[in-house]
Amino acid sequence: YRIVIARLTEKAERVTGDAETRLRDFIVINLTEPVANSRSLSLWASFISRVSVDPDLAAIHREGYLGFRNALEALLADFLAARGADASPERCRRLAIAINGLLDGLWLEGCLAGELFGEKELVEIALTSVEALLGLRFKPVDAPGADG
Repeated sequence: YRIVIARLTEKAERVTGDAETRLRDFIVINLTEPVANSRSLSLWASFISRVSVDPDLAAIHREGYLGFRNALEALLADFLAARGADASPERCRRLAIAINGLLDGLWLEGCLAGELFGEKELVEIALTSVEALLGLRFKPVDAPGADG
C-alpha cells in the first residue's frame, strides 16, 4: 500500500517552476495519466477498503495523506505569498484539505468514468474550482511569465 500511495504522489511532489506553475502542475498531474487511470484506482480500492480494519494500513494511509496534504500546503503557501495574499498556516491547511477533497473526487470520476468527460475537462474543472477557493485566478498558460 505504501508503494501504491508513493506512486500516486511522487510525480506531483517533484513539480518545478515558479509558485503558480508548481501549483497548477500539481493539480494537473493528479488528474491525468499515469496517476489517474483504472489500474491506479483498482490498486487503491483494494487497499482502502481495509484501512478501517487494519491499523498498519491505516497508519500508512494517514502517512500518505499527510505527505500529500503537506506538499499541497507548501505549494499553496508559496503561491499565495507570491500573490501577496494571506498565506497563514491555518488558511493553507484548510485550503489544502478542501483542494485535496476536490482532487480526490475528480480523480475518482476520471478513473471510474473517464470516457464521459472531454480530454481536459476534469483538469479545467479542478483549476477553475481551485481559483474559486483561493479567490485568485491563474494566469493563462500562454501569458507572459506563465510557465507550463
